Amino acid sequence: IASEADAIAHLQKQFAIWGSWTTAVTSNDLQVITFMPDGTFILAHDDDPLVAGGVDGMEGGTYRWNATTNELTYTVAVNTDGTGGLSHLSASQTPPYTFVIDPTGSTAVFHFGPNVSNQIVFTRVIDANNLLVGAWKVPVFGYGLFPVLTFLPDGTFTVATDQTDSDPAGMERGTYVYDATTGNVTFTTTVDTN
Repeated sequence: IASEADAIAHLQKQFAIWGSWTTAVTSNDLQVITFMPDGTFILAHDDDPLVAGGVDGMEGGTYRWNATTNELTYTVAVNTDGTGGLSHLSASQTPPYTFVIDPTGSTAVFHFGPNVSNQIVFTRVIDANNLLVGAWKVPVFGYGLFPVLTFLPDGTFTVATDQTDSDPAGMERGTYVYDATTGNVTFTTTVDTN
């Protein structure tokens, strides 16, 4: 029988992937992927215009992550970002894929092939001093996937959503200013595909 401390550590490791993860924030490219506790994921992708086949958009689907082996399997159900994101992998990018979280829990490497070029480094979206930072899921309205609004620590935000009754699937990216005293948030949207 495992000790209480070992059992707690094992349980916490199962949850380690939950939340939002981002690639390096640049003015030309940004990916924010959010893994939900219910086994679904959503990705907002502001693609670099110089990358062939990439389009600003979103992806969403289901995933399974093995906290012991780090193996990540997923199925993309909605894709509006062209050949970017997790879809349209090349012939050399073969399973098993792994999502390896470093011991601090702050960064992860997504390996989707045997070569060093077949990996993406992600940083967890979190800020201990600002509880607004992170992913916020809008309640499902009975259709589509799940709108997810993610506040990054540097003042950038993304929204990713599947198609709703009146809006197409897509993403938004921009900047926000948060007034912690009043709770007011001001948004400036620079990319909008939904």
